Amino acid sequence: MWKADYVKPPYKKAEWRHAVSFLSCRGVLVEDLEIVESGGDGIYVSYVDAGRIKAAKWYCEDVVLKNVRCLRNHRQGISVIGVKGFLAEGCTFSDTCGTSPQAGIDFEPNMAENAISDCVLRNCVFERNKGYGIDILLARHNETTPPVQITAENCISRDNERAWHANEYSGRGQLRGGSGRFVVRNCTFREKGGEDKLVSKEIVYGRPVVAADGKRLFAMRFEEWNPARVKAVDLKPGKLVPLSPVRLRLDVPFLFLAPAPGPVSFKARQGFFRRDMKPLTNLVSIASLDGTFKTSAPAPTTAGSVFTVNVPAAGFYTMTWAAGWTAYFTLLESSVPVAIDALVRKVGRPPMFHAPGCTVYFPVPEGCGPFAAVAVGGNPGEGHHVVLKDPSGVTVFDRDNAELDDFWLSSASPQPGIWSFTSSEPSAKTYDDYGFDLAGIPPLFFLSREKYWVDKIKE
Repeated sequence: MWKADYVKPPYKKAEWRHAVSFLSCRGVLVEDLEIVESGGDGIYVSYVDAGRIKAAKWYCEDVVLKNVRCLRNHRQGISVIGVKGFLAEGCTFSDTCGTSPQAGIDFEPNMAENAISDCVLRNCVFERNKGYGIDILLARHNETTPPVQITAENCISRDNERAWHANEYSGRGQLRGGSGRFVVRNCTFREKGGEDKLVSKEIVYGRPVVAADGKRLFAMRFEEWNPARVKAVDLKPGKLVPLSPVRLRLDVPFLFLAPAPGPVSFKARQGFFRRDMKPLTNLVSIASLDGTFKTSAPAPTTAGSVFTVNVPAAGFYTMTWAAGWTAYFTLLESSVPVAIDALVRKVGRPPMFHAPGCTVYFPVPEGCGPFAAVAVGGNPGEGHHVVLKDPSGVTVFDRDNAELDDFWLSSASPQPGIWSFTSSEPSAKTYDDYGFDLAGIPPLFFLSREKYWVDKIKE
């Protein structure tokens, strides 16, 4: 294809002009084919909308690629959205450049129904892709998705943005995501500017959290939380109180409780992970839960600034700020109870705190059943040192280098009161993105012991 045409107006963001697409197909063999400079993916393995074709499946089945070369394509060498049974043998995926993700191969389902199972990459080469060589993003899988299985054998991935990337926790990991494993056997990986390394390892994710009675605990969905069943605790009503200075990035999620109509105030600041960045001007967005009220406030300054909004009624409101990947938002003070909101919406992910030495709090109500407190690391190789304390200040969980599957399970009748999670630098792993999660109780993390609310279990 004439790839150069797709980077000029009006096609500046071209990504859908795939060379070859397989949609809800079965029994596919592609052999000795070279695909060069498409305006999208070299190969696209996906599904037909099942609402349009009766009995269509949300995935392909039994797809085999042998000696296929995908070179200099615009978005991906190959995208795998949904498949049961996939083999790429002796294939090359190189020099992808154009529209992100720009990977050699990208396993990225669009929905929970898109199975990714029995996938094998054997004797394949992933080189010089602007994105990752092998990218695995399972953000939209949940507990209903069949187990994922991806194996890479005797492959080479070098001089890409990264040799491989597995963002397995995006769908809330074991709490709401599917289960599965990514196996690497005798693969040669080389990062840009580095040296070849022979890698054999296995990543298992989706280990379920199971209580003593055999019941599996899940992260709470937004629809499962009842905002009418809460009790507010505010030791300094209407006054700004200091908050734990947690740094959040991406779409910063907060939830606050206004006691009455009128003004509520916050102090916040923005910061950056790159020195060459200028302050963002994105407005802070505030909205009622039912969406009938929406307003905004100026972007926080880098030094910290106070903003006040007038809400029309008592109740819960969301507050968000689009920080993206290279900026962060820190809430410094609040006049009302406010929490980092990790309730699962359509696509849930734990908040990415990216802040050293910060403490968050969560209340456990009277009569609460078992819950799980989860420490979440970032990408493979990232982690943090996590300390969990009960309301009496006793450390019940102390885990260095905590990653995805590090969690603590309470007794059947946990101690009621304010519990705390503290994160600090790990001894061995990279201290970058991290987060916390909860199963069995609302995953709402407060930044002060003076302003919070408790979900009532019993009236």
